Amino acid sequence: SSKIGYNDSTIVALWYSWLYGHKDAKELCLKTLVLDEGARLSLVSSLYGGGRPEYAQQYKELLNNLLRFESKDFGERLDLIFVNIDQILTDSKDLENVVDQYVNTSNVLYSKFQFMKFVERQISVRPQKCVEWMSKIISRIKTFNDYYAIGKWIDLLMSAYNSIREYNRDDFYIEKTMDIFDSVLKNSQTRPMLRSHMNKLDECGG
Repeated sequence: SSKIGYNDSTIVALWYSWLYGHKDAKELCLKTLVLDEGARLSLVSSLYGGGRPEYAQQYKELLNNLLRFESKDFGERLDLIFVNIDQILTDSKDLENVVDQYVNTSNVLYSKFQFMKFVERQISVRPQKCVEWMSKIISRIKTFNDYYAIGKWIDLLMSAYNSIREYNRDDFYIEKTMDIFDSVLKNSQTRPMLRSHMNKLDECGG
């Protein structure tokens, strides 16, 4: 619940003022985000599809602050930042650090299509890192009632595995990926789904 009473337009205005170099706006923006969950939700929504690489430093700092907060509503909204985060944080280390931080929060449990699409885009660029991220995600999932989500993660994990096996030939990550598949097989809820995917691969000559 809001403790300050800022409306949606106020937090967005503070963010834009920060982007354009107003130091007082940065301090007030970050303070507001600490105290007001409504402001956090509004600001994340406003980030959807926007942003440019020249503001990468501000985005990185903003996201590092936002990722300290965790809740179902916030996690679902935070999924939106992955629409084009790789077009804003063009430095590989910056991008990886933000995603590393993200997958270590419970917010990742409420991620939906945009984060999945982001990981799918990254498999051809950094398949080993994608395996690390998916390992964290799958290990965090306690119940597998979202069958589309777990099925999609299995598909993406297989895609990363194939990429590593074909192009990188990194034995450590090939083994790590197989360990993740093994953990999914040991879960009675996900075992039939993984077997179904394996059967599809066999049918395709995979």
